[in-house]
Amino acid sequence: AVRSLTRLPGERYYYLKRKVGEKQFKLLMRQGLAGAERVLVDPEVESARTGVPHAINYFKPSWDGRHLAYGMSAGGSEDASLHVMDIATGKRLGEPVPRVYDAGIHWLPDSRSYTYTQTNEMKPGQPAIETYMDARVMWQRLGTALPQPVFGPTVTPQLGLVRLDVGQLLTVPGSRWVVARTTDTTVPEGKLFALRLAELGQPNARWQRLATEADRVVDIALQGDQLYIMTQAGAPRRKVVRIDLKAPVALAKAPVVAAEPQDGVLEGFDLTPTALIAQWRQGTSVLLRRYARGDTTGRNLPVPAAGTSWMTRAPAQDSETLLYVFSSWTEPARWLRLVEGRNTDVAFGLRRVPPGLPEVVVTEVQVESHDGVKVPMTILHRKGLALDGRNPVLLDGYASYGFSTSAFFSTQTMAWIERGGVAAFINPRGSGVHGDEWHRAGF
Repeated sequence: AVRSLTRLPGERYYYLKRKVGEKQFKLLMRQGLAGAERVLVDPEVESARTGVPHAINYFKPSWDGRHLAYGMSAGGSEDASLHVMDIATGKRLGEPVPRVYDAGIHWLPDSRSYTYTQTNEMKPGQPAIETYMDARVMWQRLGTALPQPVFGPTVTPQLGLVRLDVGQLLTVPGSRWVVARTTDTTVPEGKLFALRLAELGQPNARWQRLATEADRVVDIALQGDQLYIMTQAGAPRRKVVRIDLKAPVALAKAPVVAAEPQDGVLEGFDLTPTALIAQWRQGTSVLLRRYARGDTTGRNLPVPAAGTSWMTRAPAQDSETLLYVFSSWTEPARWLRLVEGRNTDVAFGLRRVPPGLPEVVVTEVQVESHDGVKVPMTILHRKGLALDGRNPVLLDGYASYGFSTSAFFSTQTMAWIERGGVAAFINPRGSGVHGDEWHRAGF
């Protein structure tokens, strides 16, 4: 299995990979799609050294490819510590930084420093609710011993942050700005601020407030002087607007880049040099949709069939070439490269189709709920199965945080179907299959 694939300039690919029989994902890289794999981090080495299982939580390579920041936790705790290594030598720089739980690591454009979010050290007797209170964003320069706190409730009190405003700072090559985004860790909506990068760490840094929780920001991307913002304020199926950081306006007045779809939901987006590429959900399928400059409606990109297409992250935004992984209810995940409307297969990881799979019938239905609302359900069964009500059924659904079930291939599901079982997957209210209103209806 291969996941968390990231592409950086120079056709450098970083990803997590676990072979059949291995316990944990290793962090690998390769130069070019056909390049030889190199293991950067093997958590089993640390597991053997300490006698405690370790796992990789996140990773972020520097833009120039010289250094790698990654988080690793022990004993299934997800309590990650931040490590930084020199990629050429494989040697670790400094000591691990504790309490860096998530992937909010961002390298500055010159690759000589990075920011990360660190939670407070819990004192004996403190309630668990204090875990994420007063988190601070730290700025660490390579070659220096101590980081500098640059953002957070106790660091930038003039911004009116509350104790549970957990922030991270976004920077990208080619931009002279740094954008701060906060969340309370349970929902994506939070506050947005922008600052000229040259002022980062200065006592009188002039942060500009761009959005509050009321603006319902769920995703952002920075490109030059432009900040692209996905919001569900007044648009429960989501839209993307653009703010010029040289002369910012209120989000309600910002020009629309990708309009709210009439059918489907915008799940997320990335940027290329000339366009915005959105992941566009329709039921359990996720399509790719391209929004060229000035086209707020967008055009679907060619994908193999109805299924789930997830783009590889390319944070440098330096290429029009797309790399994505596709899966469906009946087809295992495979990697594809999309160039000028043409797909070619990419040999990333193992893709084994078990022999003798049954022919499967996939049916989309709408099921009436207790109050008459129609809930989408996908039903899978073996072709030719007698639909007489006597077949065992496994019903699977999730209804929280706006998460939606997407089409995916499962050998367990195939084994169940092979033996005459029926599998059914639902996206009830509480999921995000029909947007934010559907999510909140689950409350």
